[in-house]
Amino acid sequence: MKARLHIDWMDYAEALIGGGKIDWSSPVAVSGLINKAQALLPSDGVILPLGNMLRALGQSVDLATKTSGVAALRALLANNHSRMQILEAVTLVRVPALALGLPAPADCIMLAAALAGHPPPDVHDAMIEDAALYMADFLRIFANATLEAVVLTETMSAAPWRHFYSPVKTVVSSYGWTFSVAAPDAPLWPGFHTVVIPPDGKPEDVLALVRALKHKDAL
Repeated sequence: MKARLHIDWMDYAEALIGGGKIDWSSPVAVSGLINKAQALLPSDGVILPLGNMLRALGQSVDLATKTSGVAALRALLANNHSRMQILEAVTLVRVPALALGLPAPADCIMLAAALAGHPPPDVHDAMIEDAALYMADFLRIFANATLEAVVLTETMSAAPWRHFYSPVKTVVSSYGWTFSVAAPDAPLWPGFHTVVIPPDGKPEDVLALVRALKHKDAL
């Protein structure tokens, strides 16, 4: 089966359409950005960067009393307002195939620790295991959403921890979605050929590239 084309224009769209000032805590702003970008640069699939939304929404969640990055992550992912805002964004997005892009457990811990005002923690196995459980519970809010995949993005060297991702993989599989880990040694989104558009790309060059890609795909 021929791979579908995933044009990763998220950073480019934020810079060009949103002027770099998108309110990632607003489902209307987030879905508006994605829907406008999709109309200009049609992609066979789009990955919604939940890390951006969690970072923005976490500003209004009281995490200062949490004693660790894992505790802060649990509170962040369990926050009802954050959950509802993200779920609304998912329902407002209009794309052929939608994936949730979620920071990998270690990255989620670092994100939550920073939001809570903690220094970067020394991440260990037990923390990853707990974080994966909280992330799996969080993903259950999308049970009735139209999704195709969940992509965990690793920015840290996390290969030894991947066997702790099983709670996330179990939830993803139970809903019939595809699970993948975005890392140098793993494909971003299985079944898709990904082309990244740089945020500083010139519009005329980007349009020419997309036309060429679509033409090649049609051959």
